[in-house]
Amino acid sequence: MPYTIAMQPAVFLDLDNTIMSATKMPGDLSTVSLVKGAAPAIASLRGLGYRIVVVANHEGVARGTLTEDQVHDLHSHVADLIKQTANGAVIDAFYYCPFHPHGKLKQYKKDHKTRKPKPGMLEQAAEEMKLDLKTSWMIGDELADVQAGHAAGARTVLLRPDAERLMPTDPASLAGVVSEPPDRERPTGPDFFAVNLIDAARLIAQQPRVEQSEPKPPTPGRKWDAEKIAKIQVARPASASTKEQAVPATTKAFRPWGAPTQEDIDTPTVTKPFRKRQQAEAESPQVTASETAVASPPTPAAQPQNIPENIRQAIEKKKADKSPQTELEADNKTLRLILHELRAQRGQDHEFSFLTIIAVALQLVAIVCFLGGLFMGSGEDGLFLRWLGAGIMAQLTAITTLVYGR
Repeated sequence: MPYTIAMQPAVFLDLDNTIMSATKMPGDLSTVSLVKGAAPAIASLRGLGYRIVVVANHEGVARGTLTEDQVHDLHSHVADLIKQTANGAVIDAFYYCPFHPHGKLKQYKKDHKTRKPKPGMLEQAAEEMKLDLKTSWMIGDELADVQAGHAAGARTVLLRPDAERLMPTDPASLAGVVSEPPDRERPTGPDFFAVNLIDAARLIAQQPRVEQSEPKPPTPGRKWDAEKIAKIQVARPASASTKEQAVPATTKAFRPWGAPTQEDIDTPTVTKPFRKRQQAEAESPQVTASETAVASPPTPAAQPQNIPENIRQAIEKKKADKSPQTELEADNKTLRLILHELRAQRGQDHEFSFLTIIAVALQLVAIVCFLGGLFMGSGEDGLFLRWLGAGIMAQLTAITTLVYGR
């Protein structure tokens, strides 16, 4: 059987305005901040089974405003912020392109195949991390991100503040709402629009999964110009050179609320059987069809031998209760209970009828007090308050008498 490797789906994310807020000084880590909700969105995507890969164009390297050491420090800082903000929010790897066709530094001044809208970074990540691009997603705020995702074969989401009123359309009509002009060689628009990364994660969770591509054997020897890129990189200090481009996932994996743990999965669920029935079935002999044909039919009085005495008595009593005479006695008993209840209620009404008369009298007193306060105490506040207080007391006493009478 040929050697194959199972591939995983991934969500490729742009960096600026997708995970972190764009800053004019990316080399100054104190000015770097995450977009609101970015870390919970990444944790949710990992919970859905996606690998998280950042693919970014760092043209500042080619323009001389940013060094590759600062790029690596920036990526490590963003990864730490993500880990600290939400449990399980881990970025699996960072890929970046330092090249730009109009750069100032000669070694970076060219249009490289890893620069978006070309799919080089996505294909390199898929090759090195064994990712399935067909079942993957690309999320970014620029049309170049969308074009790179489509070129790689992934579905795409374009982040726009006004995403609720936009629909997938031709990229030529998006020239006024994106930072880069559309590429005529790739006339394709985004599959979906989203307001932010949280909205995009919710949208991805609602979409049906695409069937996974057939696993393919590895292609050894394909290095994607890694040696050429290493030759033109500036020598870095020893502390920076030891940093890997892919940030390993060192924190605890994300687990949605209510999901079973691995211990719950490994531990089989044991149900408690009905012990009496289990014991009766275990002790009763197994009778075959041929034995049943010759065996004498059981008598109605036949009872299992393993039933406890209290249960046997309850069964016999229940059978005895089914007789006509027992049913008649039960009906007579029910009628006697109903008659007794009616007599008790009539006697109760007779007993508390005096309290009802007192309550009505108190209610009349309360009404008289209120009227007296209105007519006789209109010229004097003290007299009015006395009448009012007497009426309130009478009203409360009447209510208490009625409650007690019930």
